[in-house]
Amino acid sequence: MKAAGFNLLTMPVSYDGFVMDTVNPDSIFADKKIREAIEYAMDRETIAKELGYGFLFAMDTYVSPRLSTYTPGIGRKYDLAKAKQLLAESGHPNGIDITIIINRSAIRRLSWPYRGTWPRRGQGYH
Repeated sequence: MKAAGFNLLTMPVSYDGFVMDTVNPDSIFADKKIREAIEYAMDRETIAKELGYGFLFAMDTYVSPRLSTYTPGIGRKYDLAKAKQLLAESGHPNGIDITIIINRSAIRRLSWPYRGTWPRRGQGYH
């Protein structure tokens, strides 16, 4: 649309994230190392670049880097080796099987790249 001469105004209006069952002691997500491994396995920069049509930017915390309250350096950056290390330390050296339930079609397409980036056991991405 920019090429057609339209002036596009953008602003962050939504945050998408994952909700994990950390309260149930039987949940794999009760283990902090599992949650951290998933964070390290998310290549947010590539996903924003490839799927955002120039309008998405990667965030490593819930506070946007465009806000004055953002604190740089506290979020986790993509590091697949670190993700695999944390999984091994938590007793899952071959990855984990998880189920992702997506309730908005707008973000469904943003989840597909994780099929190839999250460490997983066998074909365990659902």
